[in-house]
Amino acid sequence: MRSYAVCFGMPDGAAPELPAGVLADFLTALQTLLYRLTREAADQAGLGRAVRPVELSSGAHVSWSEEGSVFVKVGDPDALEIDPLADATDAAFAIVLDAITLNTRPPHLTNPVADAVDGLIRVLLDLGRPVAIVLPDGQVATCDPAEIRRDPWQQTRLEPARIGTVTGRLEMVDLRSRRCRIRDPLGQAYDVSDLGNPSEAARLVGEQVAVSGVVQEGTGTQHHRIEEAHVIPLPARQPAAQQILRPAADQLDLTDDEWRTFLAAHRDDL
Repeated sequence: MRSYAVCFGMPDGAAPELPAGVLADFLTALQTLLYRLTREAADQAGLGRAVRPVELSSGAHVSWSEEGSVFVKVGDPDALEIDPLADATDAAFAIVLDAITLNTRPPHLTNPVADAVDGLIRVLLDLGRPVAIVLPDGQVATCDPAEIRRDPWQQTRLEPARIGTVTGRLEMVDLRSRRCRIRDPLGQAYDVSDLGNPSEAARLVGEQVAVSGVVQEGTGTQHHRIEEAHVIPLPARQPAAQQILRPAADQLDLTDDEWRTFLAAHRDDL
């Protein structure tokens, strides 16, 4: 395993008091980024569950040994000390941290990794204070919310965005990040960000909803996306047992001559 030190220290050296939710979001965002970098290094960047060694190699465990810092141990404790997958992940993480401080997205970076970087930056902006991350080889990257931006990490649009509405089953809602996921009747997943009404949407998880916003079609293994979105419930379909049943009309008992007279009188209506 290798260890990353994350320092949240105050300028005067005092230990900071961090909101529990923001700290939890930071650790989750860091874990997500490391997981996606590990998948890239293992050439398993596509959707679906990763193989067990990849999950173990990206697993993070947190400890504290001094005020204002946490230590994130990453990797499989049973792996060999020399682990090419871990080395490749650490090298990619160093490139990402450097790019964050320079507000420049490397051209080779895939959208899933860029999305994870955007999630980490969002938490850093919420935190509102510089955070220093010390890599296993001793390199230090300091991310200052006053100097970093999210816009370089937005997904690359290969297709033009459009304003639209997608209907389907709402699978999950994250109140803090204002994200959710909807799956349409064809089984296609849409990752929704910048949700305008997360509290209302959270009460609709598992229901059929409509999501309106800026729709971006995914390419390859990437999910489709909806940005600047709003969720509304769809009217529930009335169960068949509750539908109003009307009695069938009485059968007309007419002779042939009466039928001919009836049809002749209503010829213009047919």
